[in-house]
Amino acid sequence: MSLAKKINLRPNEEIISIIRAGFFSTVWYYLLGFLFLITASFFMFWLFAQAIWGYVVYGVVVFIGLYIIFRTWYFKNKNFSVITNERIVNVSRAGWFEEYISVLDYNSINEIFLRRQGLMSNLFNFGSIEVDYGDKQSLLILNSINYPQKVFDLIHKYKNNFVANCNLRDIDSVYEAFVDVIPDLTEEEICEVRDLLDKQLEIIDENLTNDV
Repeated sequence: MSLAKKINLRPNEEIISIIRAGFFSTVWYYLLGFLFLITASFFMFWLFAQAIWGYVVYGVVVFIGLYIIFRTWYFKNKNFSVITNERIVNVSRAGWFEEYISVLDYNSINEIFLRRQGLMSNLFNFGSIEVDYGDKQSLLILNSINYPQKVFDLIHKYKNNFVANCNLRDIDSVYEAFVDVIPDLTEEEICEVRDLLDKQLEIIDENLTNDV
């Protein structure tokens, strides 16, 4: 399944960036997997000399090492967040056959936090982004991502753009509704609207005169 279908990409919606956990979030698991493989290789000839049970132990240790490495790679690539021009979509795989997809529209975001902790985080420029949304007790956390400042700025940028576009759409909707309702207004209501428009035009004329 393509990414566009997985997140149900909307009309006129564009994928801006795909955010995954950085290398340092999984490096220890990879090292553990390779440790099993190195240990099996180191004792290989001795184990092979121990008859059948040596082969079994060797196979089990190699399998564990390969399993840890594959599982780490698989879940690192299957857990990610997609930043679009309209929302953040978080794809989380908790198990081999268990996947969660959550959607966070920009207009529901309250605050965004960037967090770096520890010497390694500051030296190698990775950290976490926390997005406060909804009832202000819900958090979307993007953990151990590379260049968190860039991600932080990216979310801020598209959140502001989305809110601004929503405001423009709201103004357009109000205008269209007003134009549609004009034929149904009474004479008194039309006169009141005319007076308001005349006052607004006077203000515009004054501003233009001052600018000149």
